[in-house]
Amino acid sequence: MIMSTVAEPVNEAIGDAVADEVSLLRLLVARGRLKDSDLTRARRLHDESPEGTLTALMARLGLVSERDLADAWSELLALPLLA
Repeated sequence: MIMSTVAEPVNEAIGDAVADEVSLLRLLVARGRLKDSDLTRARRLHDESPEGTLTALMARLGLVSERDLADAWSELLALPLLA
């Protein structure tokens, strides 16, 4: 019983994080900061080795800049970007 009580909020949080990342990726593509072909490549690589997040992998590969990620997260979450 305890495990199911703990697992529900964790599963919900994971689902929310995935939904947020999908929204972020859509925003990056819409803004022209990420190409569809690069997103496809990153997804394929992430599926092969799913360590970390897809967005972190894309930054490590140089497919999107850390600044573009920060700007997109700021816009998506409606939070100011601090310097």
